[in-house]
Amino acid sequence: HIRAAAEAGKAVVCGTTGFSAEQRAEIEKIGPTTRCVVAPNMSVGVNVMFKIAHDLA
Repeated sequence: HIRAAAEAGKAVVCGTTGFSAEQRAEIEKIGPTTRCVVAPNMSVGVNVMFKIAHDLA
């Protein structure tokens, strides 16, 4: 899906874990051609956003 999004000119946020070495190499190749954030562990950031949303509500 990262490749399809990049080809469509879309930004990518990927929180998936368990990429093989080949898949990681593909992502690193695609990365410079699009706006791409790959973060295998997003749990801290997600919980910070939940807290901020709660505090602002």
